[in-house]
Amino acid sequence: FFVVYSVFLKKEQANFTLVSVVRGSVIQEVSETGQVQMGKAINLGFKNAGTLQKLFVKVGDNIWPGSSLAKLDTVQLMIERAEAQAALGVAQAKLDQLLAGSSAEEIQAAQTDVQNAQIALNDAKRQYDEDLSQAYEDALNTSDNSYLKASGAFNTVSTLKKTYFSGGDQESITVSVKKTAIETLVNALKTQIDRAHASSTYQNIDDVLVIAKSNLNDIYASLNIVRDMTETTNYTSVVLAADKTSLNTERTNINTALSGIINAQQTISLAKIDGQTDVNTAQGNLQEAQDDLALKLAKPSRANLDLYQAQVAQAKAEVDLLDNKISEATLKSPVQGQVIKINKELGETV
Repeated sequence: FFVVYSVFLKKEQANFTLVSVVRGSVIQEVSETGQVQMGKAINLGFKNAGTLQKLFVKVGDNIWPGSSLAKLDTVQLMIERAEAQAALGVAQAKLDQLLAGSSAEEIQAAQTDVQNAQIALNDAKRQYDEDLSQAYEDALNTSDNSYLKASGAFNTVSTLKKTYFSGGDQESITVSVKKTAIETLVNALKTQIDRAHASSTYQNIDDVLVIAKSNLNDIYASLNIVRDMTETTNYTSVVLAADKTSLNTERTNINTALSGIINAQQTISLAKIDGQTDVNTAQGNLQEAQDDLALKLAKPSRANLDLYQAQVAQAKAEVDLLDNKISEATLKSPVQGQVIKINKELGETV
């Protein structure tokens, strides 16, 4: 945005006159001769954009090579340079630390971290085993309770059959079939529960829960059918209301037992998920601590050394780049000449 008219002086060839040397006073005039060559207009501007902050010359001023002409605002550049210098310091510190290796205190701290992580893993495994064992123990108790409820339902149906449905009519036949079906389901459940008590493996208890859930569903369905038989035309006024209520109670008991079995399965599943998650987390923490200790004990690898050196070089290059931009924010004249035009004013973007 500066227009400078540059001029050049060309010296003429000097003429020499030889004289004899004699003693006496010397009087000599010395003069410089030459001719002014035609100059030319030069447009000068900043390499980088910015806000014009200061002008050092005005139109008509004579300037010389290296004369400062104008300056851009460098506040943001100075901030960026400070940040870059800080980043360089961090990169250099990391490299120095890598070269120096870990201190005895750091190694001791890393070893302690490994020990603590191992303890945490052992605790997680122990807690997992305890929680899962308790969940299975509770599940077996729930299975025992479901057997009691199933037995109660069988006894109630047996009493109803003996009291009301001992004939050969369709209702009596239906109740007899359902009584036998309930008895079979109850006995199958007891057999599986006895096996689980004899050998309380997790698999045996899982099998109990599966059979209990299925058999209780079937018992509940059979109770519904028996209850329907008490409301047929032939029996609705024969079966006492108290006995009908007993059937309703047994259905409620079976449904409650079924919910208990389902909850026991869900509790076991949740204990497995939560426990395994905690163990996996503890194992990951232990591995991380072991890796950190190994890194502190090991000498720096060539790859790490190259990486940290490259980071230092990159940070230094950024500082140098900003130094160069800050230097270039001051426009200097490359020639001798005179300012003949200034195209920008202070505060404008150039």
